[in-house]
Amino acid sequence: MKHSFGFLLRGFLLIVAGLVIICESGVLSRFEWRWLDWQMRFLAGREHAYAEDPVVVVGIDDASLAQFAVPLATLHRQIGGFLEAMALAHPRAVGVDVVLPQASYDRIQPGLDAALARGILALRPAAPLVLGMTAAADGRLRPLHPLFTNLATPAGLGLVFVSKDDDGVIRRHDERLVDTQAKMRSLVGQLAQRIEIPMQNGLIPFFRGPRFGYFPLKDVNAGMKGSHVAV
Repeated sequence: MKHSFGFLLRGFLLIVAGLVIICESGVLSRFEWRWLDWQMRFLAGREHAYAEDPVVVVGIDDASLAQFAVPLATLHRQIGGFLEAMALAHPRAVGVDVVLPQASYDRIQPGLDAALARGILALRPAAPLVLGMTAAADGRLRPLHPLFTNLATPAGLGLVFVSKDDDGVIRRHDERLVDTQAKMRSLVGQLAQRIEIPMQNGLIPFFRGPRFGYFPLKDVNAGMKGSHVAV
């Protein structure tokens, strides 16, 4: 009897130890994320909700940078041209998550600041524009060049912020995690505020509506050549 009890006890302890090892290794956590992703894909194939304002991402990819042949920090003309193009397209809103410089770059190439300023001024009456800002580890905002800050106004500034799960994937948004000394909304939160969409914290319903469209910045700007928009 004692032998059977000892055998069962050892077996139980081995099972507990195995569960602890599995939990500590993150295997269960990764399984939960994969299971959630599968559910999202499953719903995406059956969800027929139509997005009246589909999201389009315009990316500064390697091919765009190679064609522009200028450093990322000095893309004032290209971003300004893009904003002027968006003024003609009349989108519902535009968010720029490229963090703009803190100081003038006109000393490097005269006219850079003016090129970007023209884009901001062109788009501002056509659609809400929100420029991205970042914060230091102590929560202090990293300021933008005053010219761009003033043109955007406080309603046109938002903190570039994403909430990643343990596996590095973005599946949720929680505006309450945006905590800076300036109490600024996130870029997403500010865009939602500008177009009067209520924010809800939690999982992002990626399964609703069509997939995000994507265009490289070089293609968008190339499409505007020959028009009156300078890029």
